[in-house]
Formats: sequence, structure tokens, C-alpha cells
Amino acid sequence: MTAEQVPCHPILACARTLETELKSVSEMPADYLRTRDKEETLLVLAGVEAQATELRLRLLAAAGDVAEEHAARDAGTWLGHATRVTAQSARADLHLATDLEAHPLAAAAMRDGSVNQAQARVIIRSVDKLSDEVDDLTRARAEKHLIELAGTHDPCDLQVLGTKILEVVAPDIAEAELGKALEREEQAARDKCSLKMSRRGDGTTKITALVPDSIAERLTTYLDAEDAPRVTKSRSRGDAFCRLLEHVDPNRLPDHGGDATAVVVTIPFENLVNELGSAMLGSTVISASEARRLACT
Repeated sequence: MTAEQVPCHPILACARTLETELKSVSEMPADYLRTRDKEETLLVLAGVEAQATELRLRLLAAAGDVAEEHAARDAGTWLGHATRVTAQSARADLHLATDLEAHPLAAAAMRDGSVNQAQARVIIRSVDKLSDEVDDLTRARAEKHLIELAGTHDPCDLQVLGTKILEVVAPDIAEAELGKALEREEQAARDKCSLKMSRRGDGTTKITALVPDSIAERLTTYLDAEDAPRVTKSRSRGDAFCRLLEHVDPNRLPDHGGDATAVVVTIPFENLVNELGSAMLGSTVISASEARRLACT
């Protein structure tokens, strides 16, 4: 039996058939479909796209041998080069492919077309953000509920709902777990903190900063203390920032640490004492332990 006579795998046969069928209608104008047919076709294609993407990612996760054959770093790198997509996009696809192997419920939802690629990313990220102390059964319930919500919510809405998922599937541990998640997020924010200044050559300097939300909330409060209705918000804050720096007494600047600052934090007393749960700093949600730290300074 020659290589041409060897029957191909059903997955490859399906891919070839899909390619052929799509080519058969590639020249047909879409204007003449009835309104109802357009509606149904768009919905069917959205589901087919999710199914085809899941199949591609499933193959990508198993394509390490292809990468070896082409001397590529990994299958994502090879496919990105072969299909002319950016390295960043290729790495993201390989990462999602690996994640789907660890999240069979999300993979199955993509496989039946009920969850798209962007929704799957959010669902997996939301479940993976749960602390290691959350048991597997609760994680599975959280993933299942988010998949159900995907039927009526886009990825942005799902991301918001994902932060509150334990309030639905495990309300008895939700507050404590929210506090732990916020602590991890706050530590990560402090690790990423940076400030860069670059002279523009026209008498101005561009300042680019990445700071924790609690610091941004504090700065916003300082800058919005003076109302300047005749100028834009960005201009008003820019002027206020300049005045804030100009009025800092250099003799009060410490060698280490900083001056104490009065802040208003809304938090139940038991949360403050136990360092569990969350608090409100303006419109920013912070952990109870961060609230205690601010109170101590």
C-alpha cells in the first residue's frame, strides 16, 4: 500500500472536508440570503469557529513531535512561523492549549461551540486565581457555573463575574478567599511598581508610572481636591500634580520611609482584627491586611 493509499486520520479528513466545503461557497455573494438565514448562519459559524479553535488547540498541545521535526522551540513557535502570526499570539495559543488540557470542562464547552476562545481564557484564568486551599470540587463547580454564564455574558462581563464566583458556589469561604486573592494581587502590584521619566526636548518630561490601585486612589484624591471646572480633567490633575510637588517641604522628606497620611477605609471591625476579607479605600477594593498596614502608618 502506497502512502497515497493509506487512509488519513478522521481528524485530518474532517479538516480537509471543512476546507473543501468552505472553498465551495467562497465566491457566493452573501447579500441574497434571507434575513433569517443570515442570522442562523452567523450563529452556526460562531459555534463552528469555537469548535475548530478547540480542535486546533488540542492538536497544538500534542504537537511537540512536529516542533522537534522542524527544530523549533515548541509547537507554538513552529505554527506561528508557518501561519505568519506574531510570536506573542503563538505563545498565547500554546499556553491556552496547555490550560485546556487541565480544564476539561472548558475544553468540552469549546468543543460543543457554547464557549468561544476569549471566554475560555477568562474562565480558566478565574478558576486558576483561586487559592490552593480551594478544593477540586469547588473549583469544578466554579468552572461549570462560569461556563453556564458564558451563554449570556461576554468575556468582559465574565471577568467581573469570575472575581465573585465563590460568592455563588461557596459563599461560606468567599470573603476569606477574596481577602487572600487581594493580598496576592496587591503583592504582585507592588512587585510591578515602576516610574519612568523621559525628557521630550520641548520643556516637558513624560512621566510613566505603574503603581498599586491603592496608591492611584490616594493620588487621585490629592489631585481632585481642587476643582478646576474650566479645564479638562487631565489638565486639572496635571496642574494639581505640579503644585503638589512644588509644595512638598524638602526638610520633611525622610531618608527612609514616608510621612504618615490620614486615610479613610471602610471595613467591618472583625475583618480588620482577623485580617480576613476586604475593605474599601475610596472606590478601590483592598485586602484587610492592607487596611491594617495603612492604619499603622
